[in-house]
Amino acid sequence: MIGRLLTELGGRVAHADVVATTDDTITVTRQARTAPIVEASTGAWVQVRVADSGRVGWAGGLLTDGGDIAAAALRSLAVSDQEPLLMPAPSPLPEVSTAAREVAGLGSDALLAVTESLADRLAGVGRTVEVWAERSVGQVEVANTRGVAAAYPASLVGVGVAVRLGDGTEAPLHLDLVQGRPPREDELAALGNEVEGLLRPPLLPFQPFRQRISVWFGPRAVRSLLAAILARHLGESWHPPAETVRYDERITLDDDPHAPYRPGSRPIDDDGVVTRRIRLVDRGRPVAGIADLRLASRAGRPSTGHGYRRGAGPPRVGFSNLELGAGSDHQAALGAAAGNGIYVPTIRLGPAANPIAGTFRAAAPWAYRLDRGEVVGRLDGCWLSGNVFDLLGRLVAVGDDRRWVGAARVPSWVVDGVIATAR
Repeated sequence: MIGRLLTELGGRVAHADVVATTDDTITVTRQARTAPIVEASTGAWVQVRVADSGRVGWAGGLLTDGGDIAAAALRSLAVSDQEPLLMPAPSPLPEVSTAAREVAGLGSDALLAVTESLADRLAGVGRTVEVWAERSVGQVEVANTRGVAAAYPASLVGVGVAVRLGDGTEAPLHLDLVQGRPPREDELAALGNEVEGLLRPPLLPFQPFRQRISVWFGPRAVRSLLAAILARHLGESWHPPAETVRYDERITLDDDPHAPYRPGSRPIDDDGVVTRRIRLVDRGRPVAGIADLRLASRAGRPSTGHGYRRGAGPPRVGFSNLELGAGSDHQAALGAAAGNGIYVPTIRLGPAANPIAGTFRAAAPWAYRLDRGEVVGRLDGCWLSGNVFDLLGRLVAVGDDRRWVGAARVPSWVVDGVIATAR
């Protein structure tokens, strides 16, 4: 299909490229005292882009409508603004593990067994437990009129838990595990242990905070805090910083599309640019940003291989897999550094007027009071606020407990002087 589209477009415009994706997904959801729900879906999508006389047009949708989509891209070209686009030429692809063959064999029976095991394990008086499991397999094809022609398989498996307690706790506890290969028994056990560990501490009565406290952010929470740093390295937001711009020297951050079996792994991006590992922050110093083909062409520089073009959605620039450097502080040291503060395993960031400025307000409905580094009870209705870049200046410990949270590998942080409030 995409070869025929390129052949037809090649005689009408200077350049054209196409990305086609297929997907086969099975999802199982299970809640206590109700029958499990099994859903299956398949899809195939295509996005066409054309460039001619300094103009660029695009359109996307179902693969079966490829001819109509190509015609829509040509109409888009006719009304577009002037914009350069430097199409890539073919290059050797790196070897990247993007799909595990076992995932295709995960049918509804296997997913039902996973959800049943977790739901039974976590069931308890006063708990409402919902468990989901999903597997997806597909393929991505990228080609252009300069000779790029590449394809790679993709797979993804996710397992998640949501637990709501009947003790008046504000929000359910959500935890999940997402990766490109089937989870091992020990990984599923670790997810169950993590949930049980967070449910075990007793709910404490309301206790007012001092205005600023020490907070031990677990890896899931640190992944959320990274959003402000990433915003400064994304597309047009990235500018080489002045020498005075520094984070804590313990912070090193890489974007790695070649990490095996992770959600963002791929040998080539949707623009046809071969991917590579990029260091974004080197020992506290911001050193690089990412760009797709469109933004890079506009700036007159090479793309970094971070283009995403899927179906009817507009082209965008995005990160692949993130790796934040580990520290040397083990769990006891992290607790000692946090002292009589709180432990926050996960947070929900609220809206910010200017994410690049780093300002945040975050709900931490599952937060834990510490006494000399040991958890003594759970708090409800906790909110944290401040500026991420200010917090980086008060980083007192970085954990050696680095772990994958979806497409990011991150450690714990302990930060002093965080503003905390409670309802």
